[in-house]
This record gives sequence, structure tokens and C-alpha cells, in this order.
Amino acid sequence: MNNLQIIYATQDVAGFIVDNELYFLKFGPNIPELFNSSMARLTIPNMDSWIQAKTHQRYSYLSLRDAATAFYQGLSSAYTTDDINNICGVVVRHTLDKVLKCGLIYEYILVYWIEAMGSNELEECLRKISSNFHMIRTTIGDDKLYNNLCRIHKMCKKYQPHSADVCEKLIRRLGRESYEPIYPATADVDQQVLSCVKEAMWQSLGTYYKNIPNKIVNVMHALQAKV
Repeated sequence: MNNLQIIYATQDVAGFIVDNELYFLKFGPNIPELFNSSMARLTIPNMDSWIQAKTHQRYSYLSLRDAATAFYQGLSSAYTTDDINNICGVVVRHTLDKVLKCGLIYEYILVYWIEAMGSNELEECLRKISSNFHMIRTTIGDDKLYNNLCRIHKMCKKYQPHSADVCEKLIRRLGRESYEPIYPATADVDQQVLSCVKEAMWQSLGTYYKNIPNKIVNVMHALQAKV
């Protein structure tokens, strides 16, 4: 009889070997899809019949799915507290490398320029706003100036406390009070950072602690990401 060996599983994808060939089965929620080791989609008219024929009736589509679910649940519960701590460290280091060394930090600084300022820069920024208050107010409008001043005020309270009073006076010149600011939207760059986090997490879970080949981990999660 042909043995089927599950080598890795996520919630939606199972990687298994049968007849010395590596396959990846994506379960759903749509029609199940089968891929070879190169991520090429295979045309299988009847998945259940194919699995039964390959395993000499030892597995059906449903029993393979149940086995993959059990594998995934067992793998998920196999990590110790030390494993999780180490994985968190790997994810943080990997993500910081991507953000700081691959240009993503620049994308954030473009919109978070206020939060990127040092204490001396905050003080200088307030001086310029004080000197050019009416011009800046006319140029960018009350709402944007108010929000920027609230962002500056929050930073001053933390890093330049003696400048916070100056900021509050400028806010009062707008007839308002300091409030929790609205921060810029960074959905596109956030998505890139999230991809870095996911990449590091899955590689850590599979490769670093459970001896699952990196290539298989990458394929599994690339397939899982497919719509």
C-alpha cells in the first residue's frame, strides 16, 4: 500500500508526500485545489477518487482533511513558552531589519515627520510656527494646523515638557484645547510591514523550531494567501 505522509499543515493547506512526490492540497472554502512541489496547479476532476487511488483506499478527501487538521492542531500546541518567546524575538528582529534597512522607515517618516523629530527640533518647529502663525494658518487651514499642534503637544509632553505650554498657547489661539490627535493613514506601508511579520512568523514556526524545510513553509503560506 502507498503511504501518505503529512509533513506540514495550516488551517487551509496540507503538504503531504505520496508515491515519493510532494503535493499541496488547498481545502477551501471553494473547490479543493491540488498543487505540485513547484506550486503548479494540477487538474484533478475528482479529488476524492484521486486521493483514494493514490493511497489504495487508505485515505479519502475527508479523512486527509481530518488528518491535516489534527496535524495542525498538534503542531500548534507543541510550542513551549520558550519557543514562543524566541519566535517573538525572531519576528521583531526580522521586521525591524525590513523596516529600517529596506526603505520602509522613509515611507513612515514622510507622514510621521512630527513624531520623528528630536527634542531640539520640536522646540525649533514651535518657534517657527509662533513666528509664522497667521501665514501657516492661512496656508494649511485651522483643522490641519490644530491637529499638527496636538501631535506636537503630545511629543513635547514626553520629550520636551517645557515646550508643552508654548504649544498649548498656540492651540488656544485657534480657540481650541489640546486633544488626542488624528494620525496619518499608512495602510500601504503597514501592509508591507505585516507581510514581513507573517514571513518571519511562519518561517520561525516551521523552520527554526520544528525542522520543516523553509521552501515548504514558504509554499504553504503562499498558497494559503491565494484567493
